[in-house]
Amino acid sequence: MKKRSNGFLLLLLMPVAVFLIGAVVSGIGIYRSVTSPIKNYTETTGYFLYAEVAEEEHYNAQKNTSEATTYFLTYQYYVDGNVYQITDKSATAFVPARNEETLILYDTDNPQNAVMGGTKKDSTRLILFGIFFMLGSLPFFLIFLPKSVGSADVGGIVAGSIIAIVGYGSISAVSGYFSPVKTLNYLQSSFSFPLLIPILMMGVGIFAVIKSIFFNKK
Repeated sequence: MKKRSNGFLLLLLMPVAVFLIGAVVSGIGIYRSVTSPIKNYTETTGYFLYAEVAEEEHYNAQKNTSEATTYFLTYQYYVDGNVYQITDKSATAFVPARNEETLILYDTDNPQNAVMGGTKKDSTRLILFGIFFMLGSLPFFLIFLPKSVGSADVGGIVAGSIIAIVGYGSISAVSGYFSPVKTLNYLQSSFSFPLLIPILMMGVGIFAVIKSIFFNKK
């Protein structure tokens, strides 16, 4: 009996630990976002200009794999009619199309001082990653919730909400925005086929929530 109760306690503590880990990770992301020296920088749109080779394709003996050629990407942005350039020193194997847009953050007092939006996105991704952890632990707590409230299916509402939030969070992680308006603008300007997956997830999740609330059959 004691072993059984210990097993149940362990089963309960695991999702609690996952939830707490997610909360800590999100907290770190929020802290980094609030204390970042660029938090007061102004956002603008950067346009891809050209790519420079950072490292040629080569064989990695340690990993026993072939490493693709990587590039440093240079973007240009405009402030008060003046043109500025910034090079992302994070090497990537992906070269975007000419004039493809990205987020640039610049100092209004000295516009040539700028950073790639990815610096801000790192904090956003940490926050979203932590939220995903917390959401992932929620299904374990369903056993403690009532199956239904009135005519609504609680399990369906929770599951649908998780799917929709994960879908939206995936798009936010890519775009670097929490704002639905800015995220929508990003989709309009930088839509790509893989983004259909999180969009469909959002649709499925919202549909599941509506169905669980208004069309649940007992």
